[in-house]
Amino acid sequence: MIGIDIVNEVDWATSNALLKAEFPMSVSNPKASYDLGLGYIKRGNNTDTSYETYAQQWADITDNSGYGISIMNDCKYGWDKPADNTLRLTLLHTPKTDGRYVYQEHQDFGHHTFTYSIVGHENQPQFAAIPAKSDELNNPLMAFETPRHQGSIGREYSFIKLSTSQISVKALKKAQENDTYVLRFYETQGKEAKDVAIEFPSEIVSASELNGVEEEIGKATVNGKKLIFSTTAFSPRTFSIKLKTAGVKADAIHNTPLELNYNSNAFTYDAFSGDGKFDKDGCSYAAELIGKEIVNQGIPFKISAPEENNVIKCNNNLIDLPKDRKYTKAYLLVASTDGDVKADFKLGKKTISCDIPYYSGFYGQWGQTDFSKAFIRNVPLAYVGSHRHNPACGNEAYAFTYMYRICLDIPEDATQLQLPDDKRVAVFAITLSDNYADDVKAISPLISSLK
Repeated sequence: MIGIDIVNEVDWATSNALLKAEFPMSVSNPKASYDLGLGYIKRGNNTDTSYETYAQQWADITDNSGYGISIMNDCKYGWDKPADNTLRLTLLHTPKTDGRYVYQEHQDFGHHTFTYSIVGHENQPQFAAIPAKSDELNNPLMAFETPRHQGSIGREYSFIKLSTSQISVKALKKAQENDTYVLRFYETQGKEAKDVAIEFPSEIVSASELNGVEEEIGKATVNGKKLIFSTTAFSPRTFSIKLKTAGVKADAIHNTPLELNYNSNAFTYDAFSGDGKFDKDGCSYAAELIGKEIVNQGIPFKISAPEENNVIKCNNNLIDLPKDRKYTKAYLLVASTDGDVKADFKLGKKTISCDIPYYSGFYGQWGQTDFSKAFIRNVPLAYVGSHRHNPACGNEAYAFTYMYRICLDIPEDATQLQLPDDKRVAVFAITLSDNYADDVKAISPLISSLK
């Protein structure tokens, strides 16, 4: 497998730009195979009226001898085939427009990072593990670092074991409305799969088959720890399972929301949208969207009633930490009333500097004509509101509102938290926690970065 990272930083002066990566091959076939996500389709060479086609994660030419070459990629989906032995992957395309849809003249302007990989193989691509290899390219292994601990499940642990490579796991998640797990599988080789066995670490208490919106459509077959099913070519199947409670349990995490002395108002109901005091223009958060509690990454934040003061605008405020439990972290729900700011919080003798983003605007922005203006606010989001209240116009649609979560490590000797000396910094809630899960740190990138 060959991986190539390309960074494209072009000073675009004109529109109607097109950049392709061309792959002339030693194999030849009048048709190529293109990945559709669920299965694949074969298409011929370019014609005057059909010269660009789509594919998801891979495209392939395999000759009559049974040897082939696949091109896999992680984010580009336009292809063409000018000859029997050549594939081309569209990397950048800025089409020329004529009066309508003029915004498309800026399409693909800016900074691009993408990877494509070349894989030679025997047999047809679906039997040469190309779908699995392309999944690995698009979903690489993530590495994490954790503090040393005793551990209770051994040095190796697998949540799912499949009896055949013919089946791919496309999704594993908690159900939307209950505590079961939802799993989606699909067949990758274009043929029937019989008696597929999916093994879990503990016995299955119940299982059912679901449709795409997690509605039960039938019962599923189980045998101890195994879910068993058969399926047809390229078919997706979705199941819900409930597992027997394991004998090994993680230590409980304790969270305590603090009672705060608020000094201003950030939330208003629709009927009182003109009474806001949050920013310099009198705008405020829409209280009807928020409720009494915001839970983010398992941390609960208590929200004060809109009829009362419900935010601290910081002015060196001192907050006593309780003495009856040893907490290791303070989670704060924060935002800035005026631009992105940097603020200092003090815990005992320790000063912690944090970025506090602006409460509205955009979380990220693509700099189409000037990449230097592109940004992502790399502070975890805890709340997003679809609009804000503005005394000039009432409900201000698409003026998004945000609250951000920051985490402060509490030194052992700290008895007080001192908030910044900056009234632009707003604190909506504070929760103390002994959340050891946040001590696990990613040591490989989890998302793409503009840096």
